[in-house]
Amino acid sequence: MEGYFLSTRNLKSDKLCGVDKKIITQVLELNKAGLNCHEYNIENFSSKIISKLPFTDISVRWKYDNCFDFANYIYMRRPYVMRNSFILFLKELKKNNPKCKVLLEIPTYPYDIEIKQSSKFGNLLLLYDIINRNRLKGLVDRIVILTDDKTVFNIKTLKIINGVDFDSIAERKYQEADDGSINILAAASFDFWHGYERVINGLNEYYKRNNDIKVVLHMAGNGPELNKYKKLVNKYGLNSFVKFYGYLNSDELYNLYCKCALVLDVFGGYRKKYFDSCSLKISEAMAIGVPIISGCKCSNLSKCNFKYYLEFPNDNSTININMIVEFYNKIYSNSNPDSVTSYIRTIGKSIFDINYSMKEVIEYIYS
Repeated sequence: MEGYFLSTRNLKSDKLCGVDKKIITQVLELNKAGLNCHEYNIENFSSKIISKLPFTDISVRWKYDNCFDFANYIYMRRPYVMRNSFILFLKELKKNNPKCKVLLEIPTYPYDIEIKQSSKFGNLLLLYDIINRNRLKGLVDRIVILTDDKTVFNIKTLKIINGVDFDSIAERKYQEADDGSINILAAASFDFWHGYERVINGLNEYYKRNNDIKVVLHMAGNGPELNKYKKLVNKYGLNSFVKFYGYLNSDELYNLYCKCALVLDVFGGYRKKYFDSCSLKISEAMAIGVPIISGCKCSNLSKCNFKYYLEFPNDNSTININMIVEFYNKIYSNSNPDSVTSYIRTIGKSIFDINYSMKEVIEYIYS
């Protein structure tokens, strides 16, 4: 067996994000299963501005390579917008290698709102995507998704989990703050669906009431929403309680995890009709061993009655920080931090370890 994982991302970068690490882990898992998977970079050569113009096919060079003639399978993630060049690439692949199994992963589904929000041309980009995704039938053999949908775009699906390699991730050594403050981590490429302004608004309300317990939000990462968060913090005068770090490498992020008692998942899922969290943030937090706060349910965790998950409504309401303080006290006043970390990691490994996440994909390729 031999195949390729097609990606437009620079996986050799020294600034890998969660998605990059996921792809690398998926390739490793396919290889562990004996599927001889090769990373293949699809050249992404245009500017971000050009890539978001409607009806253009110059953002990604979907150029066919003769090495695909002998592949048993091709695995790829959904292009940000499905363009005509992508369809032509798939047609050439099927023409030259009709027996090749083509798998297309859609990391978030549905994703229409995500495209609409991407630029001022969002509606046109979505129209272009709809036209081209309706041409996928017969070119893609399986859609790989995180949800329970049996078909997407009239194509059968395979379900995966946003898994991580637990064995490669060190569990944290929690360092309780000397001043008794509660430190919370938000690590993300901040986008509109993260919704962290709900937490910042909550901190503003919390400190208006002169609460004695200090709560500090640590925000690691960059992204389109970052400036909005910074302006909101300045507006409320919360600079002492919200810290911005920008991009952190793996060691720096691990050290911040050790400092923080709690970690945030997404709080704006409702903005793209996202009602069941299967985010990488949850998998990573479980591997490191940190209790999670979210604005969305996680059915993977609710099935096992996981007790270290605080869920808020999936809407635009302000987050009640006092509930977070109560959650923190309930956890850490009754349990040793190391035992909390160990418990979370044990539960997490049984659900989110990469060994389980690609099972259906591997079985299908071998079938």
